[in-house]
Amino acid sequence: MINREGLQGLHLAVNKHPYISTMHDHPLNPECNRPECAINAFCLRCLSDGALIRPETILVGDNGVEVKVRPAGHLYPYFDKTIRTLVLRTFKDVNSPAPPFPADIKGFTAMRIRSTEPSLVRYLYWNVDRHPEIFFR
Repeated sequence: MINREGLQGLHLAVNKHPYISTMHDHPLNPECNRPECAINAFCLRCLSDGALIRPETILVGDNGVEVKVRPAGHLYPYFDKTIRTLVLRTFKDVNSPAPPFPADIKGFTAMRIRSTEPSLVRYLYWNVDRHPEIFFR
């Protein structure tokens, strides 16, 4: 179910190593401070060969409408220090808030995930961040 009051997204949990974020200032990320960074913002870069890993993810609503989500951040969960997550949300650019999911979708029934490079996702989870009932207490 979609919660309309919080910021939510799909988290793909991957091993912390051997990846770095494309937002990390590193020689493998030459585009990090240039305008083309926006398309690859918050993706992963493989340390062994420099390959860009950009997940292409479609969530399918209960009404059949497809919603494209893009990497919008990284988290390093306290409960597992060996992973980082790619947070996938509706995403316009690094300077704008995430647009809401379409109003006529009550929940998602399927998803399709593919990537520019093979990668292993250990698990995925849906999370609601910054819900007004918990965030603003």
